[in-house]
Amino acid sequence: MMNVRPGIHVFMFLQLFLLVSLISLSEGQVSMEFNKIVHIINSLDNGINLKVHFKYTHSRIHSDFGFHDVTFGNVYKFEFVANFATTWVFGTFQWNDKVHNVTVYNAANDHKRCFRNCYWIAEQNQVCTKGDDGTQDCFPWK
Repeated sequence: MMNVRPGIHVFMFLQLFLLVSLISLSEGQVSMEFNKIVHIINSLDNGINLKVHFKYTHSRIHSDFGFHDVTFGNVYKFEFVANFATTWVFGTFQWNDKVHNVTVYNAANDHKRCFRNCYWIAEQNQVCTKGDDGTQDCFPWK
Protein backbone atom coordinates (compact mmCIF):
# COMPACT_ATOMS: atom_id res chain seq x y z
CA MET A 1 0.00 0.00 0.00
CA MET A 2 1.19 3.52 -0.84
CA ASN A 3 2.05 5.91 1.96
CA VAL A 4 0.61 9.39 1.05
CA ARG A 5 1.08 12.39 3.29
CA PRO A 6 -2.22 14.15 4.16
CA GLY A 7 -1.19 17.65 2.85
CA ILE A 8 0.02 16.48 -0.55
CA HIS A 9 -3.42 16.86 -2.17
CA VAL A 10 -3.67 20.50 -1.13
CA PHE A 11 -0.15 21.16 -2.40
CA MET A 12 -0.91 19.53 -5.76
CA PHE A 13 -4.16 21.51 -6.09
CA LEU A 14 -2.34 24.80 -5.43
CA GLN A 15 0.30 23.96 -8.04
CA LEU A 16 -2.37 23.16 -10.63
CA PHE A 17 -4.26 26.39 -9.80
CA LEU A 18 -1.06 28.43 -10.20
CA LEU A 19 -0.27 26.77 -13.53
CA VAL A 20 -3.77 27.49 -14.94
CA SER A 21 -3.56 31.12 -13.74
CA LEU A 22 -0.20 31.64 -15.45
CA ILE A 23 -1.47 30.15 -18.71
CA SER A 24 -4.50 32.47 -18.62
CA LEU A 25 -2.25 35.49 -18.12
CA SER A 26 0.05 34.52 -20.96
CA GLU A 27 -2.88 34.07 -23.35
CA GLY A 28 -4.12 37.60 -22.69
CA GLN A 29 -7.31 36.67 -20.87
CA VAL A 30 -6.45 39.12 -18.12
CA SER A 31 -5.50 42.53 -19.43
CA MET A 32 -5.03 46.14 -18.41
CA GLU A 33 -7.68 47.53 -20.75
CA PHE A 34 -10.44 49.96 -19.84
CA ASN A 35 -13.45 51.47 -21.57
CA LYS A 36 -13.12 55.18 -22.31
CA ILE A 37 -15.78 57.64 -23.46
CA VAL A 38 -14.94 60.67 -25.59
CA HIS A 39 -17.50 63.50 -25.54
CA ILE A 40 -17.39 66.04 -28.39
CA ILE A 41 -19.28 69.24 -27.54
CA ASN A 42 -20.24 71.79 -30.18
CA SER A 43 -19.76 75.26 -28.67
CA LEU A 44 -19.22 76.98 -32.01
CA ASP A 45 -21.32 80.05 -32.77
CA ASN A 46 -25.06 79.45 -32.72
CA GLY A 47 -26.31 77.78 -35.87
CA ILE A 48 -22.96 76.29 -36.93
CA ASN A 49 -22.96 72.51 -37.28
CA LEU A 50 -19.80 70.63 -36.42
CA LYS A 51 -18.90 67.58 -38.50
CA VAL A 52 -16.60 65.06 -36.84
CA HIS A 53 -14.88 61.91 -38.03
CA PHE A 54 -12.75 59.71 -35.76
CA LYS A 55 -10.58 56.65 -36.18
CA TYR A 56 -9.21 54.30 -33.56
CA THR A 57 -6.08 52.21 -33.43
CA HIS A 58 -5.29 49.73 -30.67
CA SER A 59 -2.48 47.23 -31.13
CA ARG A 60 -3.39 45.63 -34.47
CA ILE A 61 -7.05 46.69 -34.40
CA HIS A 62 -8.16 49.66 -36.52
CA SER A 63 -11.71 51.03 -36.44
CA ASP A 64 -13.54 53.93 -38.03
CA PHE A 65 -16.31 55.62 -36.02
CA GLY A 66 -17.63 57.27 -39.18
CA PHE A 67 -18.84 60.81 -39.87
CA HIS A 68 -21.24 62.55 -37.48
CA ASP A 69 -22.99 65.93 -37.38
CA VAL A 70 -23.08 67.68 -34.02
CA THR A 71 -25.52 70.58 -33.90
CA PHE A 72 -24.77 73.66 -31.79
CA GLY A 73 -25.01 72.95 -28.05
CA ASN A 74 -25.16 69.18 -28.50
CA VAL A 75 -22.77 66.33 -27.77
CA TYR A 76 -21.55 63.37 -29.79
CA LYS A 77 -19.94 60.63 -27.71
CA PHE A 78 -18.34 57.30 -28.46
CA GLU A 79 -16.78 54.54 -26.42
CA PHE A 80 -13.71 52.40 -27.03
CA VAL A 81 -11.35 50.06 -25.23
CA ALA A 82 -7.97 51.52 -24.27
CA ASN A 83 -4.80 50.02 -22.91
CA PHE A 84 -1.83 51.80 -21.36
CA ALA A 85 0.46 51.67 -24.35
CA THR A 86 -0.98 51.53 -27.84
CA THR A 87 -4.42 53.15 -28.04
CA TRP A 88 -4.71 56.21 -30.25
CA VAL A 89 -7.94 57.98 -31.32
CA PHE A 90 -7.69 60.78 -33.86
CA GLY A 91 -9.89 62.57 -36.33
CA THR A 92 -11.22 65.79 -37.77
CA PHE A 93 -13.37 68.67 -36.60
CA GLN A 94 -14.95 70.42 -39.58
CA TRP A 95 -17.29 73.37 -40.05
CA ASN A 96 -17.83 75.82 -42.89
CA ASP A 97 -14.62 75.50 -44.93
CA LYS A 98 -12.34 74.69 -41.97
CA VAL A 99 -10.88 71.24 -41.23
CA HIS A 100 -8.80 70.57 -38.11
CA ASN A 101 -6.98 67.34 -37.23
CA VAL A 102 -7.07 66.44 -33.55
CA THR A 103 -5.81 63.52 -31.45
CA VAL A 104 -8.56 63.09 -28.86
CA TYR A 105 -6.95 60.19 -26.99
CA ASN A 106 -3.37 58.96 -26.80
CA ALA A 107 -2.83 56.27 -24.18
CA ALA A 108 0.73 57.38 -23.47
CA ASN A 109 -0.47 60.85 -22.41
CA ASP A 110 -4.14 60.56 -21.49
CA HIS A 111 -4.64 57.35 -19.49
CA LYS A 112 -4.51 59.18 -16.13
CA ARG A 113 -6.14 62.46 -17.18
CA CYS A 114 -9.05 60.69 -18.85
CA PHE A 115 -9.54 57.76 -16.53
CA ARG A 116 -13.06 57.15 -17.89
CA ASN A 117 -14.11 60.31 -19.79
CA CYS A 118 -12.44 62.80 -22.15
CA TYR A 119 -14.31 65.97 -23.04
CA TRP A 120 -13.50 68.03 -26.14
CA ILE A 121 -15.21 71.40 -26.55
CA ALA A 122 -15.06 72.90 -30.04
CA GLU A 123 -15.16 76.70 -29.94
CA GLN A 124 -14.78 79.19 -32.77
CA ASN A 125 -11.11 80.06 -32.06
CA GLN A 126 -9.92 77.12 -29.97
CA VAL A 127 -10.55 73.58 -28.83
CA CYS A 128 -10.55 72.77 -25.12
CA THR A 129 -10.12 69.40 -23.47
CA LYS A 130 -10.99 68.28 -19.99
CA GLY A 131 -10.51 64.94 -18.29
CA ASP A 132 -11.84 63.25 -15.18
CA ASP A 133 -9.09 64.90 -13.16
CA GLY A 134 -10.75 68.31 -13.74
CA THR A 135 -7.86 69.95 -15.54
CA GLN A 136 -8.75 71.87 -18.67
CA ASP A 137 -6.42 72.89 -21.48
CA CYS A 138 -7.30 75.00 -24.50
CA PHE A 139 -5.44 75.17 -27.80
CA PRO A 140 -5.94 77.63 -30.66
CA TRP A 141 -6.94 76.01 -33.94
CA LYS A 142 -4.00 75.68 -36.32
